[in-house]
Amino acid sequence: MWNHLYLSLTLAALIVLSYTDIKNRTAPNQITYGLLITGLGLHIVQSAVQETIQPFLYSLFGIATMFVLAYTIYLLGGWAGGDVKLFTALGATIPFYGALSNFTYPLPFPILILAASTIAVLPFTIIYGLHELIKQKTTELKEDIVKSLPKSAYSGFVLTATLHLTRIINIHPSAVLLIAPLVYIAKEPGYPVTAFLFTLSLINNTQTAINNLLFFLAISVLLVTGIKTYQSMKKHALREEKQVKDLKEGEIPAQDVWEIEKEESEEQEEKKLEKREPTLFRYREPGKIIIDSRKARGLTEKEIETLKESEIEKINIKKSLPFIPILTLGLVILIAVEIYL
Repeated sequence: MWNHLYLSLTLAALIVLSYTDIKNRTAPNQITYGLLITGLGLHIVQSAVQETIQPFLYSLFGIATMFVLAYTIYLLGGWAGGDVKLFTALGATIPFYGALSNFTYPLPFPILILAASTIAVLPFTIIYGLHELIKQKTTELKEDIVKSLPKSAYSGFVLTATLHLTRIINIHPSAVLLIAPLVYIAKEPGYPVTAFLFTLSLINNTQTAINNLLFFLAISVLLVTGIKTYQSMKKHALREEKQVKDLKEGEIPAQDVWEIEKEESEEQEEKKLEKREPTLFRYREPGKIIIDSRKARGLTEKEIETLKESEIEKINIKKSLPFIPILTLGLVILIAVEIYL
């Protein structure tokens, strides 16, 4: 009974917070603080009813551990203040739940919710990004996909042709993954090779060649369309360009800002700032990173002033992705797993 009550209360609060997060990117304090107080209060009532202090201690343990964890992530720049409040409230309301919190040792349930939410990030991002693209009625995505169709079609022919080549020289079909890219990037030499091999494939077995071509065409088009859609979402739906003079504290940059040395003369060196797109191996690049796009805390007043004093006039800002709906999907995933178990 009590577990179901805590779970229902948590799910209801997250659904309401998901709505406010999507609508105006806020998590009202009335709801997060209300969830914390209600969760702690219910555990006190449970302790009184069951005549054991254990439920109350569980709630205190959840509050303490989740606050320390969330606040640490906040100090590292990974979360904003609202995330700290929300996870502290979750710790108070549902510190443990069901079999999932008791595999090896008692694991706080909010940590499991956070872990499960990582599964929901990709599908939610795609759906949210497509919704934003449609709402903005941007034409870039359509243009990018149309421009990529000839290359997608050529990829289908290359894959069909190289598959037939593996049969001619009697090697495993998986070799297509090595041969096809070489034929594709060969460009001019690759065109006659592809045409010749595809013609042989048609002569040898027309129906099989057509079936393979249709299959590879579909795979190529879907793959390229998916990549172009993601790139368009990242460029148009999930970021916007802003004037440095209009920046506000807490806004998250989509670009890193580096301090590099600019050689003015042999006697004098001047440091300047430059924008760079974040890369996986960016810390190997020359210079010193002074504004990190991967920190969820966003820009500070000091960083904004630094930008205003530089030659940078515009910078890309991330359109914040609603975090609470992803967290809610994580909870739904855990409920499904719990039912299965």
